[in-house]
Amino acid sequence: MRRAVSDIANSARANNEQSERIIQQLLAEAGIDGIGDELVSVDARGAEAPADWGSLKSPENYVGYERTENFASPGGAVVGSMLPLRG
Repeated sequence: MRRAVSDIANSARANNEQSERIIQQLLAEAGIDGIGDELVSVDARGAEAPADWGSLKSPENYVGYERTENFASPGGAVVGSMLPLRG
């Protein structure tokens, strides 16, 4: 499982780089000056920080509870209702 999560993270990183290159190309084609060809470096912190893949007990997913697997939360999933997040 940990290997799959690492593969997903690496794939996402590669997709982000490719997306950024495409955006740079489109901006240049549109005549926007000063774009450059360097990739942006992000120093995300707090809620914007990436997941700590080594300590996750349940990989994130956004496919809905019908397709969720290996959900790890005290009391399990509560279907059909919203609950406040506790931190």
